[in-house]
Amino acid sequence: MLTDPDLVISVVVAGVIGVRLVLAGLARVRRPPSAVGDPTLARFLDSHATRATHRLVVIVAEPGSVRSAYIRADRTSAFEVGSVSKVFTALLVADAVDRGVLTADTTAGELCPLTGDAATATVGQLATHRSGLPRIPGDATTMLRGLAFAIWGANPYRGTGRDRLLATVDRARIRHRGDVRTYSNMGAALLGHLAVAASGEESYDVTVRDRVWARMGMTATGVSTRARHAPRGWRGGLRPAQWSSEGYAPAGGVVSTPDDMARFAAAMVGGDVPGLATALSPVDGGGGDPWLWARGRQPMSFWHNGETGGYSAYVSLVRGDRPRATVLMSDRAPVTPIMRLAEQVARVG
Repeated sequence: MLTDPDLVISVVVAGVIGVRLVLAGLARVRRPPSAVGDPTLARFLDSHATRATHRLVVIVAEPGSVRSAYIRADRTSAFEVGSVSKVFTALLVADAVDRGVLTADTTAGELCPLTGDAATATVGQLATHRSGLPRIPGDATTMLRGLAFAIWGANPYRGTGRDRLLATVDRARIRHRGDVRTYSNMGAALLGHLAVAASGEESYDVTVRDRVWARMGMTATGVSTRARHAPRGWRGGLRPAQWSSEGYAPAGGVVSTPDDMARFAAAMVGGDVPGLATALSPVDGGGGDPWLWARGRQPMSFWHNGETGGYSAYVSLVRGDRPRATVLMSDRAPVTPIMRLAEQVARVG
């Protein structure tokens, strides 16, 4: 019957998908303008741009060289970087470990007011997605927010501050702790707040700014707020709301610019990133995984991608005799096209 809630939801979602397909077609009328910047990278962007391309940036850093190219963007354009935020959280945590205020064996309950099963999760487990926490909460509120995002692009993390995150974590059901790697935004967010608490601070934004970004000259990078945010991006022809959340900021709430990400890429190649050596080293008891980063196919290579409602991003680092850092940012989601570009840009000279 049409009164069945599941059927109603299915009809609504199907209708929304149909509208999105129409809008997506309308959004692909023109090809984007030619890329500007480094000639080689600009040609690379031009050769891969489609009618769906809006703002797109590529940055490549090697010893003594940082090159970049842009489509409909410049050095100061703001981009949401999604889960690339976890890279900065990894550096913040690693910096705390280097300073001796945090260890891989520190438990969440030692630093945050938790009494549930999550209280015994360790920093090492959280840093390697082995804490047993789910990717996102499984409660009714989260499901409704996910539906609102699917229908009209609402921010699914809106209003989730640190205290609400901790309350959600405290109620979470833990599964397969330590045995199975289960990617968890909840766990990464909790980890960031543990590093803040260990540093004697209260705000993730302020702590990561002081301990990580400021030391690399990344003055335009910060947590997305009403006062500081990127323009609405694109998904399927629609423009979803910006993603901002104090609670989930360590997992995916950072906004940056090509200029700042170029500084970050150069610092990674030069070895001048606070906490980088520790962040890329295997975590004790973490199955050989580094701190929140993913290992690449090449030896000594690491990467992370990110996606929000309307943005996608990618960062990678190859270490060794010929270090190279790559950054890709787009104001279109999902992240799949960026990952395809990431495979191709590695071949660009």
